[in-house]
Amino acid sequence: MGGPSAETHFEAWGEAMFAEQSKQGKVIMGTTSGIFVLFAVAETKRRWLGWYIFSTDYALDLAITGSTHELIGEKSKFPSHFITRKPMPVNGLCGTQGDARRSVIIPTHLGLGDDVIEFQIAITSTPGPTDDIPVADLATTRPIHLYIRRKQTGGIDKIMFGWTNCVATEPFGKTSHLDVRSRIRALADQLIWMNQ
Repeated sequence: MGGPSAETHFEAWGEAMFAEQSKQGKVIMGTTSGIFVLFAVAETKRRWLGWYIFSTDYALDLAITGSTHELIGEKSKFPSHFITRKPMPVNGLCGTQGDARRSVIIPTHLGLGDDVIEFQIAITSTPGPTDDIPVADLATTRPIHLYIRRKQTGGIDKIMFGWTNCVATEPFGKTSHLDVRSRIRALADQLIWMNQ
């Protein structure tokens, strides 16, 4: 079957959003909470799927040192389309698998209803730490829109910086890519390896 080919037009699905809350109010590097976002990217022909994890700064530290986590949203409410600046495979937003890229999530309010979490994610096209992500340095022509079905109160109410990793690539499956619990279990080993 080969692997994914380089494309410029893609679809994106927000799959899950988790909040990590520090136990007993413990502050780690100036924060007491963090966000993880699982999302998927496919070519518009839906042949291959790339799995990505965005984590806010220090979210992993909170998870490792002991925190409570809450599932804020699960499964896509809507897919969205986006265009990359250069042709790339579905796992190419971060250069190569395991190559983290500086990213930012931006809240949006399109009025789609109380049952949807709406936001954009901007991913840099070059590696390295920065809190300044100019439009010209984005991997995509515009930030990627993600819409996740809300499970709990909360979500994104401010701009948050973090990192995005591609953690897996697989042939597209019309039902399996929406099975968030199974997907997170399947990715567990890769997520541990990614963050060592």
